[in-house]
This record gives sequence, structure tokens and C-alpha cells, in this order.
Amino acid sequence: MIWFLLIYNLIMLIFLPFYILSIFIKGIRNRDYYHKFSGRFALIEVVSAQKSIWIHALSVGEVNAAAPLIRKLLVQFSEYKIIVTTTTPTGMKQVIKLFRNTVEHHYIPYDLSIFVKIFFRKIKPVIGIIVETEIWPNIIYNAKKFGIPTILVNGRMSEKSKNRYKLLNGIIKNILNNFKMIIVRDEEDAKRFKELGVEEERLRIAGNIKFDIDIDNKVLEKGNYFKSIIGERKIFTAGSTHEGEEEIILKVFKTINSNLLLVVAPRDPLRSKDIIELVKKFGLKGLLRTEIEQYNSSINVIVVDTLGELLSFYSISDVAFVGGSLVKKGGHNPLEPLLYGVPTCAGEYIYNFSELYSILTKKGLLKKVKNESELRDVVNEFLSGSVKMSDLYKRITNFINENRGATDKVCLIIYDIIYQ
Repeated sequence: MIWFLLIYNLIMLIFLPFYILSIFIKGIRNRDYYHKFSGRFALIEVVSAQKSIWIHALSVGEVNAAAPLIRKLLVQFSEYKIIVTTTTPTGMKQVIKLFRNTVEHHYIPYDLSIFVKIFFRKIKPVIGIIVETEIWPNIIYNAKKFGIPTILVNGRMSEKSKNRYKLLNGIIKNILNNFKMIIVRDEEDAKRFKELGVEEERLRIAGNIKFDIDIDNKVLEKGNYFKSIIGERKIFTAGSTHEGEEEIILKVFKTINSNLLLVVAPRDPLRSKDIIELVKKFGLKGLLRTEIEQYNSSINVIVVDTLGELLSFYSISDVAFVGGSLVKKGGHNPLEPLLYGVPTCAGEYIYNFSELYSILTKKGLLKKVKNESELRDVVNEFLSGSVKMSDLYKRITNFINENRGATDKVCLIIYDIIYQ
């Protein structure tokens, strides 16, 4: 393990200038990359000397998944400062939007031993909580060295990821067993972690914290605002889309003979202007969300160039497509549109949520499509009204309620670790 870390640190050091360069290049399009840039080297100013609970959530999806847990920690562990780290600026914005000054946000430092050690000395965490499967060798190893118990929450391990990690053989086993606890969603995830050599006593199955979601009145209010501008048109929202998917969706959209409005919310809002250009190539009229006050009935497509408003568009939709699933990105959370009783479909590349998609499909709560033709058929079926939204809302609400409780289980484990 020591030899691996020495080699790993050397590689990270060699590539560090390229990481820095990539941030500056990204910052040309998005100035948020420059904000708090020094935090990537652990050059942070800690608000107080108070001990903390540290939570790491990679980006927007992970922040949203962790939100119910963070809210519970703020109440149940009020004597500790809550520090949330992200990797991306969009993740940072979501933390600020959801929690404002009730938590302290920093970027996770580059995974070099020197930066990680400085970071831990500054934030003084009594526990580290990593949301979903973020495996950084120096962070995990040094946390244990500093006496900081770390837990992986909502741990997921696809077959593809497991096979990739297996190439590291005993190294990944040693890294994973530095976690105090790995809390996974289901038996399948637990089985794959065991196959990578995780000791059984370090594994817990708690369910999926993404079920512990509630409808936010602010989301509904914003949705009603959008609806007041759009009017009575039916809405097809394609959420969290990736490059390559928008073209397929636009092809399908052009064949649907109805007064339908398409809303495209790319996973990366920086791509929104490129998507507007793509809309033009299809002979359609597009509008950015930030220009929605200029909306009129001649608009065919609204492209969401803001962060954190996807749920509001889902709440007023008649049909939804969950992105990252027609291309090999593994799919995104299908519960988000379903929570609002919206007939929902997704592509076949859903390995990030394979168990959840499988259950939803079997229960008739979601439809999977393989290609453009199937997507067209399903969207037309949904628009025909054959799926009753009131019935779907009732069934999905019952399904979510039956699967709630993972966050409470995680909080109990955190309590036991902190106060043991």
C-alpha cells in the first residue's frame, strides 16, 4: 500500500499542472471555476475552530442525494459545524442554494498527500462522509491515519466499475478497507463490494437515501411561474441530458404532430448555447431559460441554462425523459420526475441505478427505450393520455413511502461512530 501511494502521489504531482490548466480553460467559459480556486490546494479559511462533520458530494446529483442527510445532521448534530465539499462549481452552487450559510462549503483538495493533510488539520472532522462511490486513495488513507473515521454513504458499485477496480487487485481491497463503514443501497452493491475484498463487518445495507425526498413548495412555486408564462401547451422535459442525446430527442420531437413544447435541461448548463445552435439546425425556434420572459407561442424548445430548476420543469411536464441513458453515461435519478407523477422514460444505459430502474420498470412506473423509434412511440403513448397521471402519482408516492428510511439508518450509524 505504501509503495502504491508513493507511485500514486508521484503521478498526481506530474499531472497537477495539467489539472490546474484544465481549471483555467474551463474558467474561460465559466468564471465559477476561479472562485475558491485556492481551496483545491487546501488553502482555505476555516470559519471557526469548532470540530466538524465533513461531507463530500461530487456535484449536483450527489448534493441533491445528500440533502436530506445534511438537513438531519444540522438538527441532530448541532454542536458540530457541517462542512460540505464538492468537486464542481455546479455542486458548489447547489450547496449554497440549498443551505446558504447553515453549512460551510469548500472544494475538495487535489488528492495529493500534502494537500489532504493540510485540509484535515484545518477542518478537524470527527467523521468523514463520502456520498456515493468517490474513491480517493490519499483522502481515505490519510483520514484513517489522522484518526478520522470515514464512511461511504449510498455506496454503489456497478458490474462495470467492479471489473475496472479489479484490475488494481489487492490495492483496491486495501483502500476500501480503510473505510470505517461502507453503507450500500442493496444486496447487489454489497455483493460487488465483497467481491473486491471488503470485509463483511464494514458493510451495511441501508437502502437508497434518494427515496427520502419530499416535494418542495418552492419548486412548485417556480413551476407555476413557468406555467403561467407557457400557458396550456403540453410539455416534454428531457432532463440531465448529455452530448449525443439532444440530437436524438430533437429528431423525435420533430415527428410528433402536436402543439408540444420541448424543455431540454442539459446536465452541464454550459452546453446550453451549443444546444440552441443545434435546435436551429433542426429548423426549430429555441429560447434559453434566462430569456423566458421573451417566450411566445412560436417557441418550440426551451433550453435550461440555469442550475437547480429541473425539478420545477418536471413538476409541470406531461412527459419526461431522464438523460445520460441513451448514451453510455449510466443514467440519472428517475425518481425526480416520477415524484411529480409525470410519465417517465429512459434509455438502456442505466447502470448507475440498475436495481432502481429494474424495480420501477417491473412495477410499470417507468418505460425503457432502446432507440429513437422506441422513444417516439413511448412519448406518443404518454401524450395520448393512456397513462393516468393521478394514478401514476398515487402509485409512485406509495412506492417511495415504502422505501423511505435510509437516511435515518445512516444517522444512527453516524451517531454510533461519533459517540462510541
